[in-house]
Amino acid sequence: MKKRLLTIGIIVVMLLITLTGCMNIEPTGNVETKDTKSIVENTKWIAGDGSEAIFGKKEIRWYQKEGYYDDNYYFGKYEFYIGDDAVEFITTDLSSYGVTETELEGLFERSEEYNRDNFVVFNIEYDGIKMNGETTTPTVSLVPWFGFIFEDNTYLDVANMNTGTYYSFTKK
Repeated sequence: MKKRLLTIGIIVVMLLITLTGCMNIEPTGNVETKDTKSIVENTKWIAGDGSEAIFGKKEIRWYQKEGYYDDNYYFGKYEFYIGDDAVEFITTDLSSYGVTETELEGLFERSEEYNRDNFVVFNIEYDGIKMNGETTTPTVSLVPWFGFIFEDNTYLDVANMNTGTYYSFTKK
């Protein structure tokens, strides 16, 4: 597990170097996803910090603390991509972040664990934040994640493409 965390950390750093200076990116148009969306649709995921992400059909709510649903959460819409669709989306629709197919292919070739089949992208657009009873609009609404899904689609290693923050989630 530590080897996996170290490897994804190195990957994040490599891609962050490419992404530097791309913070003011506007959301792209809605893109239809394939049936693979059911991997996360209507699921709950617990992050390493104890927060809980709940993915509905097209909505996401990310709660600061597992099981506490009245306050302290982000909410919005998401799109999910895996495999070839994820590669296509990150290199085309999110091209302003600078991730190329050549870089991804190099990554896939260097690792047995990280490959095209388990490569994922979440295109998240937050509509709001509810904190301490107050609802506000986020400063940056588009927050794409990229990474990998493991263990029969029950473990996510992803990074926020805006900040480089790394998250690990286990399916509840």
